Amino acid sequence: MVKDEVYVSMEQPQYRKSKADILGCQAGFLKTLKHIHNLRVYARRKNDLKIELKNDLNVLLTHLELIQAKMPIPKVPKLKKKREIVVKEVISHSPEIERRNEVETELKMIQEKLKSLNG
Repeated sequence: MVKDEVYVSMEQPQYRKSKADILGCQAGFLKTLKHIHNLRVYARRKNDLKIELKNDLNVLLTHLELIQAKMPIPKVPKLKKKREIVVKEVISHSPEIERRNEVETELKMIQEKLKSLNG
């Protein structure tokens, strides 16, 4: 295989700028390769952790099943349910009732003032 080399004459500032651009592109490619490698490593680690988590959960479930199998089942007779009527005090905080109470207290105050004036 024969390489044909081509030489180009450039001025010094243009040569430096072109060389800097080429080196910048090479550095960018190397950074990209490094990131791709890191992504592959992280993907492998993620899969390993998923498998490890799945195994740990399976072990946990088997231990829970063994513990539940060893525990006795309680034999408590069912109690007859009694219906109890519980009287609940109804305390409402609705705005209508509060307004009604305010109106009633104001009405009482007015009636007292009228009594004192007529009285």
